[in-house]
Amino acid sequence: MTSVVLAHGAAEVRAHLVTGADPGTTVRVTGWATGDGVRAELLPVLGLTGSLAGVTGDDGGTLFVALARLTGEPDPVPLEETVTVHRTGAGELRVRWSGESEVRVRLDGSGVEVVPGPGTGTA
Repeated sequence: MTSVVLAHGAAEVRAHLVTGADPGTTVRVTGWATGDGVRAELLPVLGLTGSLAGVTGDDGGTLFVALARLTGEPDPVPLEETVTVHRTGAGELRVRWSGESEVRVRLDGSGVEVVPGPGTGTA
């Protein structure tokens, strides 16, 4: 498994490329246990059902992406409004935080590469 977590404040984009698993292997994304005044959120973006589970394909690698947040804010902006994620190819994503420039992410068997998108100076 090759993974990357991009964080912006309390929000995260979690991307996992699973390779070498038998086709049909179940993958599940999990989060945190919470206490009083703390809320955990997980939302499926790519390759996952509403229960945050998915299965590997037979194409040599399956990409799973979820949004996550652990916060004590009483009324945060909805998580899905804080970031957009688009798949641009096998193991490739574009991630744009609300009001920010995008970054491009590539995951493969050799690792992870995160690069600034057009017009940005940093990732």
